[in-house]
Amino acid sequence: MQLIKDSTIERVKLYQQGARVFRTFKVQLPEEHDSKKIDVEISGLPLSMFDASIKLLLCTHRNEWSVSNIKVGLHVDTKKEQPEPPEEGKIKELTQQLISMHAQHTLLLGECALIEHMEPPARPRGRMDNPPPASPLAARLALEHFVSMATEKRIHQARQLAEDIRKTEADLAELKDQLRRVSEAKKVKGNEVSKSILATLERRRGESLDVELELSYMIPGARWLPQYTCRIERTGESAKIQMRALVIQNSGEDWNNVHLELSTANAISWTELPKLSSLRIGKAQPPQTQQQGFRPPPKGATALFSDHDNAYTHISSSITATKPFRFSSLGHTDSFPDHLLDWYSPEPVIEPAFADEGGYDLDDEIEEEMYMSEAPMSPMRDMAVGLSAGAPPSPPPAQAYSAMPAPAAPSRSRARKAAPKKKEMISSFGGVGGGGSPKGGLELPPEQRATPLFQELKLKPITLNATQRGKLQQVSTEDRYMEIFKRSGLVADFSLQDILKQANQRAALAGSQTPPQNIPSLAQSSGSFDYVYATRNRVDVPSTMTYHSIPVDEREASCNLRYVTVPREAQHVFRQARISNPSSAPMLSGTAEIYVGDEYILTTTLPTVAPNETFELGLGVEQAIKCARNTSYREERSGRAVVATAELHHEIRIELVNNLERTIECDVRERIPHPATNAEVVIEEVSVSPAWENYTQQERNHGARILRAGRVWSLTIEPGEQVELLAHYVVKIYANNEVVGGNRREA
Repeated sequence: MQLIKDSTIERVKLYQQGARVFRTFKVQLPEEHDSKKIDVEISGLPLSMFDASIKLLLCTHRNEWSVSNIKVGLHVDTKKEQPEPPEEGKIKELTQQLISMHAQHTLLLGECALIEHMEPPARPRGRMDNPPPASPLAARLALEHFVSMATEKRIHQARQLAEDIRKTEADLAELKDQLRRVSEAKKVKGNEVSKSILATLERRRGESLDVELELSYMIPGARWLPQYTCRIERTGESAKIQMRALVIQNSGEDWNNVHLELSTANAISWTELPKLSSLRIGKAQPPQTQQQGFRPPPKGATALFSDHDNAYTHISSSITATKPFRFSSLGHTDSFPDHLLDWYSPEPVIEPAFADEGGYDLDDEIEEEMYMSEAPMSPMRDMAVGLSAGAPPSPPPAQAYSAMPAPAAPSRSRARKAAPKKKEMISSFGGVGGGGSPKGGLELPPEQRATPLFQELKLKPITLNATQRGKLQQVSTEDRYMEIFKRSGLVADFSLQDILKQANQRAALAGSQTPPQNIPSLAQSSGSFDYVYATRNRVDVPSTMTYHSIPVDEREASCNLRYVTVPREAQHVFRQARISNPSSAPMLSGTAEIYVGDEYILTTTLPTVAPNETFELGLGVEQAIKCARNTSYREERSGRAVVATAELHHEIRIELVNNLERTIECDVRERIPHPATNAEVVIEEVSVSPAWENYTQQERNHGARILRAGRVWSLTIEPGEQVELLAHYVVKIYANNEVVGGNRREA
């Protein structure tokens, strides 16, 4: 197995939600390697990686190498300092030695206590009127000397033994601490685990010893939003538009020095391809109901298991049939002990073909003995087929038991211990195929949980149940991960289900973070088209829960700076830049920071602009251009006839002064009254200098209200020039009428 640790992230493709990460790495086959196959493991992948999206492609020597047997597992980097394990049996030897030394020390202290309590015999008493007998002084002295010497010797031995006990306890404590450190070194915490991919490379032809591969996978929650910076020259002749992207991702891995691609498409979507049926002339044919891609199983496949059934019959016949001991002939059983009542079985003997589904029958014993030498199977895999069907397994074929004697019934005590086994497994795993999520697995949508992926399916070993032979069963994600993780010899000190769930939640939570500004979503701004924007240079995107502004592209655009004033509303002259989209790609709607020269003007929201189309930006008031508007009004009568009219004369005088050092183009927008339908009012333009044009304000946006009596002067004003605009119109009404709101229409 060749471990790949130096895979680098070359590029990342961001979608509306989610991202695809592309890694590249090289595999070099040793020169002395004779085999054409090599197993590789790519480590250091994030836990939030979506397993179903993995792609492993050959970048070089595509016709010489092939990739197969791709699996996803868990990987832990080997720690640099691995403590040496203690010698086998050394702890046990020191423990036994310490027990013996403690016993010997206790014995010495007991002997000292016994010797110290030895007292010399009392002085013998003589007879009356006789002199006292001689005192055994020599014996007393000898006893005192013996007690003193024996006690001193044993105390010395006890002290020496206590020192040896202390040293032995220190050595034993050091060995236990060394064993503890070895055990702790084998324990792996959740933050030390990463996903890995195992694959097999096979050289089909050629002599190349190295190959370059590209690995790609999806991560959830990554998101991007467009942002712009527009710098307009003070002369207004050109502008630079820089596209930026607000990117957020919390996948658990930093994207350092990568090429970033920003797409407006959805990361995962399903589209049914249209099925074009042929057009035939003639009698209508009934529609075909045959399921596409379905092929019936071959006939006679059950004959492949004949050797297995014969071996089962041979093993079953070698088991001596026994009958359970019955107490029915012994009378009442109230006086028997409880441990004998456990063997009491008044029920009839249960045949293997009709065993209770929750118990432990002979089939389980024989299958367990037959498959003990095979690879261990998790309880999930053993129960998957039986649980997915939703019913107890069907009995084995009758011919398998034709030559079998009746086996003994299981004991009640054994049945009590074995019966809850499957029930506990059902409750702990939640069932497979029945709607429950596998233990430790990723939370998947219901439609995907109902149709598991192919790599999650495994073939069940040969069983006695003919209906379950050759069936695929779903293996939980935890079992698949831990099967690969156990190869490292380490111990998992975490819950795999918890760390995977937390990693997915952290990654998905990044997509729900509110952007720093009110930016429209990509679905709203992009509409029905999909496009990919690529960054010019390599960028860094750290894995945090905050947005990062990333430069994407910068282009120089043509700009036309005009000035607009509406003196009827306000006597200010506003700057307005008309900029064309310099890119062949559409500009998405997003916030834009506007600069004129080096001066920051404002922050606005740009609309979605198609390629080669223009958009307008308002740049605020130009203080160097002055505007003044004055009006006059007079009222006259047209004649002295009975039917006479009143003429309401309005004159408008506008003055503009250009104090800039360059020639400007300015639009002066005005409005005159417009009579309603069937109104007895006539409006005539008497004189306008210079001539103006009609203005409907439709360029503002498609939903703007049409201005019926709008007028506009389009002027070119030289530096320092003063321009005067004159307009004279008259409103004619009947002499005995008045205009609602007053006859004078100009303030």
